[in-house]
Amino acid sequence: MVSAVAVLTPDEHSSLKLNRQQQDLSHCRDKHMVALTAAEFPQAGGSFPILFVQDPDSGEFRSIGLLGLQPGQNLMVEDNRWLASYMPLSLRNYPFLLVSGNDGDQEHQAIGVDTNSPNLSQTEGEPLFDDTGEPSPLLEQIRDQLAQTHQQATVTSHLLNELAQHKVFKPQHINIKQPDGSTQTVEGFYCISQQKLNELDAETFIRWRDQGYLPAIYAHLASLNTVHELVKRLHQD
Repeated sequence: MVSAVAVLTPDEHSSLKLNRQQQDLSHCRDKHMVALTAAEFPQAGGSFPILFVQDPDSGEFRSIGLLGLQPGQNLMVEDNRWLASYMPLSLRNYPFLLVSGNDGDQEHQAIGVDTNSPNLSQTEGEPLFDDTGEPSPLLEQIRDQLAQTHQQATVTSHLLNELAQHKVFKPQHINIKQPDGSTQTVEGFYCISQQKLNELDAETFIRWRDQGYLPAIYAHLASLNTVHELVKRLHQD
């Protein structure tokens, strides 16, 4: 499905409605990884591996949930059903996201909407604006969810910068045993090195504890045990 993201405005979208009874997952069925915030790690970690990827240009790290073992493959979606026990915020927020306002100001963020989403309609569902053009209670709820996700993403960025600064990331390879006995290796991901974590000085470790980083770190490490579940799903397909 091709996305068509536009800034949501009452002038252009006054009659737009969201059908919450119809959950269409076509927007994510070809995503093999999806953004995750650190606050999601404890819940997400039991469903799929939490890993990190590094931007080749900026060098910054991002946290992701691994949903498939190759691009275009989402092993957590089948027949428009979400199979994992946890669905990431970025997918639950769809078809809405925060974008730069129409003035292009990066500091001024507005609600964006994928107008091609099958979950939207001009006739069925709950309205996003009332008769006067003001945000409906549903849209206010959506705005709060997006703001919360953005705030969590900011905290996550701080955590990942700390981890990178203290050089605790290490490459994470995933080895997939093929039916013919050969092994395929998936690369490009990072995880936290338990050895380097244990070698941290006490001051840094205590600071991370006080900042609330440790639950996310340990949830990430525990999530690595779910890699074999992805491989099992792959062979089931």
